[in-house]
Amino acid sequence: MKPKFNKHFWLFLTILAATALACQAVVPAVEPVTPDSSNSQEDTSEPGELSSANRVQLISATVQIFGLFNEGGELVPGYVGSGTIISPNGMILTN
Repeated sequence: MKPKFNKHFWLFLTILAATALACQAVVPAVEPVTPDSSNSQEDTSEPGELSSANRVQLISATVQIFGLFNEGGELVPGYVGSGTIISPNGMILTN
């Protein structure tokens, strides 16, 4: 049973490494969006609630992700997800 396990382990490791290499595409940097603070109000939120300024920042960092596939020359959505931009270079934390 051990040789079969080793074979599956190395196959899994090879696929994982190939996937990691394929996912390192060059993506242009995303500039962070800062909300306009000129009309921000005093923080009057209750404990456990987001302030108005924090809510605006969170909404502007939320993205929807579409996985598109080419079927007969037409892009068709294969999967949909969402996430939050967590770094200025565009890194997205997905759920």
